[in-house]
Amino acid sequence: MVTFGIGEAIAVAQLAVQVVELGQKCAESIERWQAYGEDAGRIYLKFNHENRRLKSLQHLLVDKDKIGLGKPLFELMEPQQQKDVQYILMSVLKLLHGFQDQAARYNLTKTQPGVAQNVPLSSLALDMQALEDALPEMRRRDKWLQTTSTFTTKWRWTFGAKTDAEKLVAGIREWLDLITEEIDLQMSTLANPAPPTGSLVRSSAVAGAHGSRWQTLEVDPDIIVLNLAKSMRIRNYVVQLQATAQLPAQPFPKHLLLDTASIRVGTEVQHNRHIASMTKGTTVVNGLVEFRPYRDSPDEIQRAMENLCMVLYEASEQSFRLPKPDGIFRQEGSEKRFGLFFPLSSIGASGLDSIWTLQRILAPSGKDQKPSIFKSPPLEARFELALRLATALCKTHSVGWYYQGLHSRNICLITQSTGSTNAGASFDSPFLFGFTKSRAIDDSVSYDDGDIVANTHRHPDRWEPDPKRRHHALDDLYSLGVVLLEIGCWTGLPELLSSSKGRQELDLSSWTAHGVRNHLLKWAKSRLAHTMGTAYQSLVVALLQAHSEDLDTLSWQSWPAHKRLLFVTGALRELCSGLNTVLDMTVPT
Repeated sequence: MVTFGIGEAIAVAQLAVQVVELGQKCAESIERWQAYGEDAGRIYLKFNHENRRLKSLQHLLVDKDKIGLGKPLFELMEPQQQKDVQYILMSVLKLLHGFQDQAARYNLTKTQPGVAQNVPLSSLALDMQALEDALPEMRRRDKWLQTTSTFTTKWRWTFGAKTDAEKLVAGIREWLDLITEEIDLQMSTLANPAPPTGSLVRSSAVAGAHGSRWQTLEVDPDIIVLNLAKSMRIRNYVVQLQATAQLPAQPFPKHLLLDTASIRVGTEVQHNRHIASMTKGTTVVNGLVEFRPYRDSPDEIQRAMENLCMVLYEASEQSFRLPKPDGIFRQEGSEKRFGLFFPLSSIGASGLDSIWTLQRILAPSGKDQKPSIFKSPPLEARFELALRLATALCKTHSVGWYYQGLHSRNICLITQSTGSTNAGASFDSPFLFGFTKSRAIDDSVSYDDGDIVANTHRHPDRWEPDPKRRHHALDDLYSLGVVLLEIGCWTGLPELLSSSKGRQELDLSSWTAHGVRNHLLKWAKSRLAHTMGTAYQSLVVALLQAHSEDLDTLSWQSWPAHKRLLFVTGALRELCSGLNTVLDMTVPT
């Protein structure tokens, strides 16, 4: 990275010191006026707040030990960011110098008669009587200071100094907001510091989660004052997501070939997904099978299915939210296809009746008798479900795979049944199915299944049966946006689309690809904030505008797909944490 030379870095450090020193002098000048009315006291408090931000900014920019990378943050910035920071500091310094000049003209730099008595109240024992006596004494002191002020002094404050002080505070706040945004963006691009010398790091995940000094920055006073703590929490969570170990490259295990097993395929419950049972010896295992048909060249399809089976088998970490297959098998006859067999135990289901797809849950109540918990889940359950799905997609991408099947019919929730009564649903434990089209990122094999029903969750350029291009990462982000919209509204996409045309059932033939996307964007922008808040709404809108031609901003939405997905996941985690904190605060003890 190209940075300023050592001379420029020292100059910026000195500039930051000058800004802080002059800011302190301005604070002392404004302090002399705080007793002359409520406006003066309010401005003094506001300026003190901005002055604290100036001091924290100095520490963060020029302290080489602050972030643990061996250099001050300023030296780690891109050249253009360094120039921006330098310009902002110069602008703040100019504001402070201007105020100092005017303060001298208004005699703010001199102690006024009576202001010398503006000293803290004497220390009192902290009992109730002392506190009751302190407030009247404070009021009497302020009243005396105001009555002993000269008419000229009050006139100067009212018609000059107050206006200048307000402009100063507003100007400093504006510049500090800009420089904080620059720092916020820079934080997301910095490499994670190495673990401390002598630490025992057993895996990359542990190194990302525990071996970093960035964890301590979440509670650093300067970070908190600059309102960057939330960004630090998101960044640390992103580091954990990126620390996923790569799956091992090894030959396909023979025990995952189910050619010798007897598999009975039953009813098709979704496109290319069937109820099935597998018999090995005397053992019968109930489960689900997902098929991928082939025509003339089974070798490529078999290789792709073996790779997919290995990903699902090795992705044992719970955050992947993937079922673990028993293996693959091949069927020949009228339908040539490869199948993946998933035992019900791989998703913790006691039976087929305990598996509910999100599409079925979101359907109108009259179409299906669903457990009551599905009809109106609490807000925190929706946020938790959204976070789990975004995290799962992050994990899938992190091991070099495109999902291509993110659809509400492929998201399964499991109910825990006691007798004939549904005891509850695991909103925080969804499982993903729909791997017919999943492939490695660098895999040349592409499979179009002609499933037009799934078009509702696909980007317009990927509509079957005639997609305009191959699938890439941004298309998974778009599908995630559609699912998050359904979760936020707690209404299935067929109902969202059919209701706009006054119909009971969805007729997809009456919609164009871009017409669906535009309607979903309109719905997200007009309805979603009411139920889920503006932060959730902005994430969904950004995901639905995942492609560069849609962007009207140069913020995080223009980052590469994997970084955007990491940001969305981190932001959802922050929303969940914030909601849980509020709920904890409101629970009676």
